[in-house]
Amino acid sequence: MPTRLDQLLEGIHPDRTRKVIERRADEAVISFHVDTNTVQDGIRFHDILCDFARHFDRHIRHLPAQIVIPDGMAWQRAVDLLRKAYGRHGDAAAFEIARSTSLEGGLHSVLKQIARHGAREQIEQEVDSRVDAFCHSLTAEEYLAAGSEFIEKHGQFLPAEMKKGYAGRVRVNLPDLLKQHHRAQDTMSHVGEALP
Repeated sequence: MPTRLDQLLEGIHPDRTRKVIERRADEAVISFHVDTNTVQDGIRFHDILCDFARHFDRHIRHLPAQIVIPDGMAWQRAVDLLRKAYGRHGDAAAFEIARSTSLEGGLHSVLKQIARHGAREQIEQEVDSRVDAFCHSLTAEEYLAAGSEFIEKHGQFLPAEMKKGYAGRVRVNLPDLLKQHHRAQDTMSHVGEALP
């Protein structure tokens, strides 16, 4: 019978987090209709990105459908994701890309980058939230037992010095360890995806 730790680890497995959220992000890009792949006007670019940021957040269930996000907040959300994709001046870089289909794929490419980075952010938030809720729900004894259980079941992936004796670092830093475990699983699930 699976323990609470097993249930948590199964719940945050990349098959249940990354793949689901990335599928929703892809669906958000596909279902967002724009009449062109190039945008020459900065105001039109702003309006499209605001609309897409709202559409995207509803589609990945980051926000309920009935909530109306003002343009200023939607624009800031888009800019934050563009900076993750293109660097400090991501909004300017994205506008240059959207002005020409020959330069990195046009507007559609910009929307895909927003979705890609928005999905990553959502995955991280979801995993962090589940792990933190799990750890906060445990009594002190359960917390230490969960650390011991993790070492027993997944200790082969930990450095030897973390498993010695009492393994205090593992037991005290259980939330961080569980989040790192998810990231490691996610990285391993990507291995070979880019190969032909």
